[in-house]
Amino acid sequence: MRSTRTKRILTHNSDVPAANKIITFDVPGFESISQIFLTFRTGANAPAAMTDILNSIQNIRMTINAVTVLDISAVELVKVYQMLGVQVFQSISSVLPLNIVQLLYKLASIEDAFAIGTDAFREGRAGATARIGNIQVQVTCKGTVTGINNIICSSERFDVGPGLNITRGYCKLITYPQGIKVPGTSVVDKLPQNADEGYLFCAAMYDDGHTVSGECIANSQAIIQKSPRELLNQVLDCRSFGEVTGVLAYMFTDGQPQSMLSMRGITDFRISTEFSTAPTSGFYDMVVATMRSTGLEA
Repeated sequence: MRSTRTKRILTHNSDVPAANKIITFDVPGFESISQIFLTFRTGANAPAAMTDILNSIQNIRMTINAVTVLDISAVELVKVYQMLGVQVFQSISSVLPLNIVQLLYKLASIEDAFAIGTDAFREGRAGATARIGNIQVQVTCKGTVTGINNIICSSERFDVGPGLNITRGYCKLITYPQGIKVPGTSVVDKLPQNADEGYLFCAAMYDDGHTVSGECIANSQAIIQKSPRELLNQVLDCRSFGEVTGVLAYMFTDGQPQSMLSMRGITDFRISTEFSTAPTSGFYDMVVATMRSTGLEA
């Protein structure tokens, strides 16, 4: 008989936001998790407005077995949704999904290939005994919270039975602050180069200022030769992603699971972003999405 699976949506816990409050949600580690959601509600138990979410929430962080896999401001997380394309962003309102890779792979047949595996690691594969046992989501509120009276943490999950396999890995989306105070080229060469990770995309995000070109080099080889902003934006459009104001994106994937820039054997990885006008603050963020293999393949 052909194996089947049922996806379940479970609500785990909720909390009331307040000025400068840090809220921690524990997500139970069982089955395989397609998505983790944060739902924002008003005092009247209605969906919160996106403007209130962005004005009230400073940062969202998620850890798996104490390893940080998500660390980004709410504003920049929404920019990532925009960058992933209209199909993703048009559905984002008062609920923020945190497993970015499910949004990146839009086909139902592959979107769960990188579901967060927990107990399912132990099923059907000899030697695959490790498991993910602790998942935490941390929400940091700004100094003023308006229009939000409740934050709810939920998950979508399924059991992996015989014949239903997932790739044993998970996506990381982390912000790395950078500085540039005058017009010129900012070279980022201290990003992680973990052999068990592959880069999906990097994105220079800034409040103001203007970028004119970008370049990516790995082991002296041009992955992206110095290209004008409009060309990099067109690449996004051609791959069904979206260009975003205040973002210069270096896209290493075309939306297929095997499409990424592997860090195996990479000892020199540099991204150069040219600013014609520096951000007023003198800083910008390099937002990095990578896919990490857990090394549990049988």
